Amino acid sequence: HWNFFILGCFNIIFPFFGCPYVTGSLPHSPQFVQALATKEIVRVGGHERSEVVSVCENRLSPLLVNVFVLATLPTIGSLSFIPTAVICDALFLFMGLSGLPGNELFERLKLIITDEGLYPPLKWTIDEVPRSRMHAFTIIQFC
Repeated sequence: HWNFFILGCFNIIFPFFGCPYVTGSLPHSPQFVQALATKEIVRVGGHERSEVVSVCENRLSPLLVNVFVLATLPTIGSLSFIPTAVICDALFLFMGLSGLPGNELFERLKLIITDEGLYPPLKWTIDEVPRSRMHAFTIIQFC
């Protein structure tokens, strides 16, 4: 598994230069997977959805992320002129909002205000899980 070896090398070398560890939990990782995915459009009952067929392996993206982080280190001093709320809060707000589409809880929250005739195909039938029970569970989970 060359991927683990190279990620291990990244994680040994890059932190000496102030770069973050390369892990699957970094916020950009889901975007990398979506960008590198080969997708197929599936039409079921008049609704379209995309399914991931395969994902290309890529070691260049984490390398470039860390190289760009390294390249910005000399400009760290100028960041003191930008309010922390702009840097941190805006970044996390953007990352959070960009991750909402496709999230099952978010999709079920949208179903609460959607007419039943416009529902996309669900993983369960109305006999298995009544809509009122699904909405009650969603509200409890959200709270």
